[in-house]
Amino acid sequence: MLTKISFLLFGLIVAAECRRTRYRAHFHAQMNGATFQSLMDLPQTVFLVDPDDIKLTAEQNAILRSQGKTVLAYLSIGEAESFRSYWQSNWTVGSPSFIVRPDAILPEQYVTQFWQPEWQVSVLDYYTTHIAPFNYSGLLIDYMQVYDQFLDARPNAAQEMVDFLKRVVDLAKAKDSQAIIVTQDSAGLYKLSEEYRMLVDGVSLQEVYYHDGKMKKARETREMVDLLNGISKDKKVVMLEEYVEKNRHACDFYKKCSLEGFMCGVFDPALSQGPLECVGPSESGIRIPF
Repeated sequence: MLTKISFLLFGLIVAAECRRTRYRAHFHAQMNGATFQSLMDLPQTVFLVDPDDIKLTAEQNAILRSQGKTVLAYLSIGEAESFRSYWQSNWTVGSPSFIVRPDAILPEQYVTQFWQPEWQVSVLDYYTTHIAPFNYSGLLIDYMQVYDQFLDARPNAAQEMVDFLKRVVDLAKAKDSQAIIVTQDSAGLYKLSEEYRMLVDGVSLQEVYYHDGKMKKARETREMVDLLNGISKDKKVVMLEEYVEKNRHACDFYKKCSLEGFMCGVFDPALSQGPLECVGPSESGIRIPF
């Protein structure tokens, strides 16, 4: 079983291994089409999944744990998703009042006034009924970054988001004291809140090196990598996801990400397939073993 301590140690081992092999996917993120058998068959030992998609039973998660596999269940706390069980057919923008506007890219998702008690209860109830009973190793908590959309009107929005995170973490720890907590795309909070730093075991970020198939500006990437190196030095796991189609971009990402000692993975944008390979020899002549 991969406990919290061994999960964190795994991140440190990955850092050393990455420096040896240069190219390797160390985790797998799949929100569509993952199955118990596919997780059993894949060589990765850390998985990010949508619990409503994969529908693992408690018994299946127990088997995965016994095989040394860590499965983190996805949970959005900053945006409401119209395909979740908590969504009511009469909900729309402004009704209930915590539904603010559609996500700019994903029309089935809605930015929320995350501090409102009614929304927080919806999230906590969803966790209690759809995640907690099924023995997941922990949570991948997403859309915390929406707090920055409200800073002009609510200067304390960052702390309010951390307060909400604490409610979720407290509930998860009450179920499993070893529950692993990884947050998605909210590394900026790491600089702002000591409480946030204490609550999380790791961070996951998307598109640090590339965006829409193009390399990001070097300065922008360097600033984020410097922040992530600080997080890594705090014994937190850093997981990076990229969505690139060209093989040379995948190889470039794996090389740069691995040299930093992070956990690295290249995936299709729909997160519906296995990790994408970097085809061809690396500097050490090794084909990436997925």
